[in-house]
Amino acid sequence: MNVINEEGAWGVHLIEKLYSSSYPQSPKWVTGWNEERWSKLGVVVWDSQIHLVTHFRGSEALDLLFQLQQSDAWKREGLLVGETVYTIPIPNNTNSKKRKQDQEEEKLEIKSGWRLINTIQLSPDQTKQFFLFLEEKEEKLHNIVDEEESERRKILGKVYSLILSWRKERLKNNPV
Repeated sequence: MNVINEEGAWGVHLIEKLYSSSYPQSPKWVTGWNEERWSKLGVVVWDSQIHLVTHFRGSEALDLLFQLQQSDAWKREGLLVGETVYTIPIPNNTNSKKRKQDQEEEKLEIKSGWRLINTIQLSPDQTKQFFLFLEEKEEKLHNIVDEEESERRKILGKVYSLILSWRKERLKNNPV
């Protein structure tokens, strides 16, 4: 089941399988990065008024469900949803022609840490629909978490294999 309001202004859907081709057809405005998020494993929330798609991994969706169950502030204020990312600032070139004062001001603005990007503000009514959707899909979200973990293990296995093969190759070319 997908949640979509009458006007089609916003909605939420669930992608249950990695590399799945069974997901709702996207509106015409969904392009670029939005298109990638539209079909990504997990929970997808979209807003056609601001032409934005945001995505939650299964574990994030379960955490959010738990938070919504523990608090009722969302019933008054709604909910800001988005993707969690870790930002690492890249230092500016100190030899640039900018004034030193301008460089210091830029450094103060950019801080590393966790951020919420691709945010969509849900009204209290939208948040209620989203909450009910998450509750209904809780078992499937647990399955998604298992699939995400399995995929992470496969990727880590490939990385470790590459590192070991590079080491063997280096030792073969440069014996000690």
